[in-house]
Amino acid sequence: NYTKKNSRQQYDSKTLEEAVDLVRNGLLDAVAASKRFGIPASTIRKHKLYNCSVGAGRETALTHEQEDTIVKILVAYDEWGYARSRRETLDLVKNFVQEMGLSKKFTHGSPGVEWLRLLRLTAAKNRESSG
Repeated sequence: NYTKKNSRQQYDSKTLEEAVDLVRNGLLDAVAASKRFGIPASTIRKHKLYNCSVGAGRETALTHEQEDTIVKILVAYDEWGYARSRRETLDLVKNFVQEMGLSKKFTHGSPGVEWLRLLRLTAAKNRESSG
């Protein structure tokens, strides 16, 4: 199972924007802003020079709405009493991804076992928090 190996970005986008604005306006230099906000000075400099977007990593392949739709489909199958194996579930998701024209976003044309595991974890957390 996948475990996160590092802790990245311990600050939010508003904090970064505030730090970059202070540096752009000449009120602080990058090192002082780094110490004040807990953001690496190199990150502040990069955002000042290149107007980078805030966030780590690449975009997700599926939107939250698309993942919610998949979860609703899977829950409906469960409610109808149709038990699926992991392979059948992944095949169902693969069909959804192909119908939506999103196959190119995945290495093998569809999400894999790890994606499914994380989707199930997320769905379980959402069920716990909402009810």
